[in-house]
Amino acid sequence: MTYKSTIELFSIPKIINVKFGVIMSTDANASAIEKQKWDKFKLVNMFKYNNNEYIKISPHPFLSIDIGGKKEYDYNNNFTLNQRDLFLFIMNLKSAIADFTNHKDLFLIDNDEVVVNKELAQSIKKVFRTTRKTLLIEHAPVLRGENDNLITYEGVILAVNHLENFTTFTYAELKYLLWELEKIDMINLSLQLISIDASINGYSTNDEKVIEKEPISEKIEDEIIDTKSSFFVRNYPTLPPNI
Repeated sequence: MTYKSTIELFSIPKIINVKFGVIMSTDANASAIEKQKWDKFKLVNMFKYNNNEYIKISPHPFLSIDIGGKKEYDYNNNFTLNQRDLFLFIMNLKSAIADFTNHKDLFLIDNDEVVVNKELAQSIKKVFRTTRKTLLIEHAPVLRGENDNLITYEGVILAVNHLENFTTFTYAELKYLLWELEKIDMINLSLQLISIDASINGYSTNDEKVIEKEPISEKIEDEIIDTKSSFFVRNYPTLPPNI
């Protein structure tokens, strides 16, 4: 079990909620196996090198994203992004947005309804891996409105691992999502959140809750973060007709 601090960043009601967090420490009562597992996520380390003392701050920030507008955590409708994952997500969002204008025949009007060229949409869909999940972005018509006042818009679906776990975005909502994500500075937010957490919980940099001392060493080794996925997800099937 780990101790994490989080902050609500933004949301699109009923579509997506985005939180930012940073791993603070391992639970003092955690098992030895659990402590070893999270050892690489130490926030602050103190060590000596050539008779000099150093403090190394290594924040491990992440975004926690819930789709579908659910307020409670649901593993199947949640995915997390580290810094590398955020970069990949943004690149794929930009590509999907560009496709709206690069492919003039992607969306058509049929009987006053927006329809998608399914063959083209399939050929340009984005399927990519985050640390633990597989995400799909595919162009599709999406509905907005209430009951008898529904309007069809050009948009995309965002699915997590399987098509059953998805949310939808209109073109404008997708542009807003990209705008918000591109503003995120994960390291700066980490330092701010660490400072806020420290002021609330009343501990300083001398508190064992934050600082863990490394053995004195004559060699400094770079910290390597393991981003291997814990499971494999099969390729996505063709979109069902009603999505």
